[in-house]
Amino acid sequence: MSYLEMLANQFWHYHSKTFPEQADLFDRSRRDKLNESRPPVFTKAAAIHNVLVDGTLDRNGRNVVLTAIPVWERHRWFRSMRSSQALAQSVFGNLKAKRMSSVLHSVESEEGTRPFDFGDEEPSLELEKVAHDLGEAEGHETKVDVYMKSGRRRLAIECKLTEATVGCCSRPKLDEADPYYCIGNYQRQANRIANCSLTEVGILYWKFIPQVFLWNVETDHRPCPLRITYQLVRNVLAASVAGDCTDCDQAGAVLLYDSRNPEFSSGAGFEAYRQTRAALRVPRQLCRVTWQNVVACMRHYPSLDSLTQQLDLKYGL
Repeated sequence: MSYLEMLANQFWHYHSKTFPEQADLFDRSRRDKLNESRPPVFTKAAAIHNVLVDGTLDRNGRNVVLTAIPVWERHRWFRSMRSSQALAQSVFGNLKAKRMSSVLHSVESEEGTRPFDFGDEEPSLELEKVAHDLGEAEGHETKVDVYMKSGRRRLAIECKLTEATVGCCSRPKLDEADPYYCIGNYQRQANRIANCSLTEVGILYWKFIPQVFLWNVETDHRPCPLRITYQLVRNVLAASVAGDCTDCDQAGAVLLYDSRNPEFSSGAGFEAYRQTRAALRVPRQLCRVTWQNVVACMRHYPSLDSLTQQLDLKYGL
């Protein structure tokens, strides 16, 4: 059985246990026998039901969870139970509402570090945090799935569930007739001056990359090192860049993933992570953490029992 089929089994079990008489909340009430890996998908009007809410929260607390990601910031498939964004809102939205983000201080990364340890401080927590210092056009800025901050210490968290990659650069996917199409190499193309199509429109990734990564901005790269590492690089930069400067000592990024997903143990997702970390001037800036480790840590706190039980039933975490 594939990973996606296994997870679909989990979701359909959750569907039958939690919404036995509410078929109207879903775009279809039964599993598709021709596509066993297809999960339950809420209707657009019922998408909010994809977010788990700790049963001990009062009305104000529930509102904090449910508005942690505004409706207009939802990804296209937010209403699918496979949505990593809905999972991120379910976990971090509740920690924010309960002011318990510091409970993650003992979570260990795959590299043996503790990226969520902010000392005695309760870090602030924001979902879909916009990065304003990378020169991107308004409305198209880098958005960090989860952003934690205390003093100068900053942590950008990229959340994955069933995805196969961390997020690739979109320029090679453009139509070849598009003036900003890229063949996937870091080199001058068409009539452009800059080696990168993104630099050509004023985006500052390659301005800051030499301060954070070992990639040489002065030479061609075939393929471009950002082609498959794109989203992780943006997260590292979002945490590292402040104004016109970088502060790598106090900045970190986490790739948060499902340990059962083969793409992040040895596939494309892992390879993008490996290349990104290997290129960092300060490798400890980036680490991997599993959802399983996060939820296991949360289970040590009885006040989170309602949430962790729901995460177990829905996701098997």
